[in-house]
Amino acid sequence: MKSKNTLQRVLSGLASPIGLVLLILFFLPWTKLSCAGETLGTATGWQLTVGEMSDSERMQEMSPDESAAEEGDEQGPDARPWFILGLLAPIGVLLISFLGLSGKTSSLSTGSLLGLTAVVGVIVVIAATQVDYADEMMEQQQAESPPVVQPEEPADTFGPELGPFMEEASQGKMAAMIETETLVSVWFSLALYIVLLLSGLAMMLLRFVPQLVGQATPAAPAAAAPVTPPAPAPQAERDA
Repeated sequence: MKSKNTLQRVLSGLASPIGLVLLILFFLPWTKLSCAGETLGTATGWQLTVGEMSDSERMQEMSPDESAAEEGDEQGPDARPWFILGLLAPIGVLLISFLGLSGKTSSLSTGSLLGLTAVVGVIVVIAATQVDYADEMMEQQQAESPPVVQPEEPADTFGPELGPFMEEASQGKMAAMIETETLVSVWFSLALYIVLLLSGLAMMLLRFVPQLVGQATPAAPAAAAPVTPPAPAPQAERDA
């Protein structure tokens, strides 16, 4: 029993710094948006949640006229409220680790809670790798662009049959230039959540292991007492 409690405290103590690191990583850049190799902006886990993005230095160097024209009209990426679980999961890890260190919960309860929280974190991180801003930017650009009278429409240039095809090809080429890259902080978070998941499984297994290091080794049998030979009879008894 003492060995089980010790191992539970060790695993719970390991979860504490991991939860703190995951909490910090949530506020570091998770994704990077680039166009033709030029970085446009980055988004942290929190910014993915609320639908914001930090412009790159190149974007911030825009002329004052362009910045004033876009200010108030530009909308950020779509908000993803479910990414708030990426903030709640590390906080949950810290609380669970404190419970495990206090010894007020069993190894099965602590391991189950830790494993469930790690699974939630893994799902959030995997969802972050699937974020793609290309379609969002194309739809936003089409919605915000004012109607402009063009001298020639694609249908006028290429004919009614090829015109729509050439217009879609032009939009597809622009969408292909916009790339959303998953940054290393996401992959590091995924690795840490996997470690927490394995720690939770290990604590759950403690409940079903009846013997550990100190108890699994059978005690050595007690040594038999040496047989003492009988003392020789006195000389008088032998002469009789």
